[in-house]
Amino acid sequence: MSQNVVVGSYIIYNVGNAEPGLVANVKKQITDAGGRITYEYSSAANGFAVSNTPHHVIQAIERDFGDKFMIQPDGIQQLH
Repeated sequence: MSQNVVVGSYIIYNVGNAEPGLVANVKKQITDAGGRITYEYSSAANGFAVSNTPHHVIQAIERDFGDKFMIQPDGIQQLH
């Protein structure tokens, strides 16, 4: 899994389940004066949008959804 998260759509898979469970849309990447990277993302599943302090959105989503999920870029919806 890449540590380089870009703005776009990501599919969150439930580990052990072949079907995607949730879709998260990375809205923007923010770098503060101290160099800390924050990602704002929303989930189509529950509609929340929140800014997170982890260094990449994978950590942020794992924090919110637990370690039973993994995330991969959605190749169809990915924005470049």
